[in-house]
Amino acid sequence: MRQGEIDAVRSYAQGLLRTNLKRGHDLSIGYSYSYLCPSPHDYPWQWFWDSCFHAVVMAHVDPEQAAAELKTLVAGQDANGFIGHITFWGNRLWGLTNLAGYAQSRPGERLRHSALIQPPMLAQAVERVAEVVGDPALAPQFMDALDRYHEWLAENRAPDGDGLLVIVSPYESGIDQSPTYDAPLGITGKAGRLGLGLRDRWLDVRNWMNSYGSTRMLRAAHFYVKDALVNATDVIAVRSDPRGPLNQATPENRLDFNRDALVNATDLVLARDHTTGPFTALPLITPVAPVGSPRLDVAGAAAPQAAMAAEELGLPTIIVGEHTLLANTPNQTIEIFVSGGQAIAGVNLVVQVGDGGPELVSSGLPGGTDGPAITSIDLKTGTIFAALDDPQFDSRSLPQVRFTSLGIASLNTTVVADGLLATLRIDTTGIFSG
Repeated sequence: MRQGEIDAVRSYAQGLLRTNLKRGHDLSIGYSYSYLCPSPHDYPWQWFWDSCFHAVVMAHVDPEQAAAELKTLVAGQDANGFIGHITFWGNRLWGLTNLAGYAQSRPGERLRHSALIQPPMLAQAVERVAEVVGDPALAPQFMDALDRYHEWLAENRAPDGDGLLVIVSPYESGIDQSPTYDAPLGITGKAGRLGLGLRDRWLDVRNWMNSYGSTRMLRAAHFYVKDALVNATDVIAVRSDPRGPLNQATPENRLDFNRDALVNATDLVLARDHTTGPFTALPLITPVAPVGSPRLDVAGAAAPQAAMAAEELGLPTIIVGEHTLLANTPNQTIEIFVSGGQAIAGVNLVVQVGDGGPELVSSGLPGGTDGPAITSIDLKTGTIFAALDDPQFDSRSLPQVRFTSLGIASLNTTVVADGLLATLRIDTTGIFSG
């Protein structure tokens, strides 16, 4: 396509999106909302996973609206963490003009949001929007809401101890009247549109009669499905809501499966292997040292002691090596290797320059000495993980402290801990000695 044609398509798309923009102030919730609805006439409300997609699209054309979309979505969150699959912003006359909405809401409550969920894509949307707009301060604003949301899912929709979420209606899958759900709905043969609609509405009535209480609905099991799409997005949320020492997970964070205050590759592989037995058979490389304390410097002065400890414990050894950096020079590379030959399912890598730098103050730690900045860590290019499709994901970092993880999602897949582990890029701009 020629540039003129591309510009025309972009303009038409933006015009359509603007047509679907809903803004106003909701008195019952006390919030000035701004979101894109699926259809101004047929679907004027805010749908959960629709808004996640809308926010990612808007990040490319209107970053402010992308952030507003996500903020509006979490503004409808209950105190217990629940977020409904529909939020009825600007509803009038106590919702009496939207009686169908009451069938998917808790009895006795004013029509504010539905009592159903949709695929938990919020963490992925926040991550992607922050990446597109290049705003590192965006994602931290949503961490508390994400923690409470995923905790609600764990407590209310994962009853069997296998970590899998159960949906209680086809509408919770996001793909609604898919033939996939004919059997759970008791449909045999070809279902007509009217008959299928009546089945769905009868299910709404039965859930309503159970007060849309998770315990009662799951016990009744009128519709009890562990949907692949819903659970895949739930596992991917581990990648999209990483937590490191600078933004530790709370004890209630359901994505911190091993309860170490971090959400990283360990938790991703735990989610992957929850039916295969003890995770200890697939160790991850996890160098342990508190942030802000003395760490391996570029010369690797503590390497012999670390190697001896790793050997005694039967763990892979990370080889830092000795490196000389050029003064006042960006984009310098340092390669980090690993040895030992163990089968591993991922890596949690923490890299710190010097004592962590003055920016530690922003995380409530004593400030250190200014030094070279770590601009990136590459766990993929030419490394032991190069042949895998799995991406790395980063936690909150500072110039002199960086956290990154990679977990292998494919069941029973490992790599050998022997070879290039990571490539660091270091920037010494403004530093002439030290």
